[in-house]
Amino acid sequence: MEKITSKDYLIFVKNISQLLSLSKLYNTEHLVFKEKLAETVKQLNLLTANNTSLVMSGMEGILFVNGQKIELKSRLMERFMESLSVLQLGSIDIEPGFTTEDIVVLINILNHKEQLRGVDQIKDYLQKNNITRVIPRFASYKLVKEDEKIVNEKGTINVSDLPQEMIDKFSQDLTGGQAAKLMKDGSVGYKAAAHDPAFLSGFVSDLTQKKNTVEELENVLWLVGDYLIDEISTTKEEEANRKLLDEFKTRLISLWKDKKGKDWHEAIHKNLTAIDAALELKGLLLLYKKHKKSMASALRKINSILETLPQESQLYKKTKEEVSSSQ
Repeated sequence: MEKITSKDYLIFVKNISQLLSLSKLYNTEHLVFKEKLAETVKQLNLLTANNTSLVMSGMEGILFVNGQKIELKSRLMERFMESLSVLQLGSIDIEPGFTTEDIVVLINILNHKEQLRGVDQIKDYLQKNNITRVIPRFASYKLVKEDEKIVNEKGTINVSDLPQEMIDKFSQDLTGGQAAKLMKDGSVGYKAAAHDPAFLSGFVSDLTQKKNTVEELENVLWLVGDYLIDEISTTKEEEANRKLLDEFKTRLISLWKDKKGKDWHEAIHKNLTAIDAALELKGLLLLYKKHKKSMASALRKINSILETLPQESQLYKKTKEEVSSSQ
């Protein structure tokens, strides 16, 4: 297979931009729409032929496809970019093995027929329509200085663009159970690999090809779960990691469709549900500790004020009763 170039991505964006425009003029059953759909699907098959996802993301009017900046050379392409931005996603991925129906549903989403916004709404819509190869992502990573954290803001970092030694380092740490311990001191690229659902699902899928038992699969899943749980220190991190886990699960199941037995799929659901519960529990514990600390401070203030009141007064007695009953 010839190497994919930026021109190939440009052709795809032109095609899907025209397809989106035609969908506004005609219904999706119209011959003109179907002809352009076939052309778009053909180009998309070329771009995903090497078992590679196609990732579209936009920021500040700039469109990226698999990390390649796409020059918007026509008004149709600009409108496509605007339609993508309105969805309020970090990115939207098209997985290898997609169908024409997947693309039609994606066009309907871009057409805003259902007035969908954000990952949760779009993901629910896709699930209701049994679409598993189009995946909305909740965030894109920004590449910043090596001593700064990855932030869910403008810009993207593709794991495929990271140095191989960095990927190898993370893979080695993960399989050795050291990822959680090393996460705080890891570089931006290291953290990007650790928080990229596409990379993680592919890594776990490849790793478990050599595994023969469900127990071995469960061990691998918890290698990921352990560091996602361990690194949580705020409720925002809990929310982000739970969304990441949900996307990781969707991708892994999609990769294993028709490839693994029922017991393996059940193990994924069971263990990732348990990991999700552990993430929520960690968040609740943080919340509890925060409020417990606040309550302790409030109690000290109450006792300080009580010391200024006559013990025989009604206010003193009622306050003491309230404090005693709440402890």
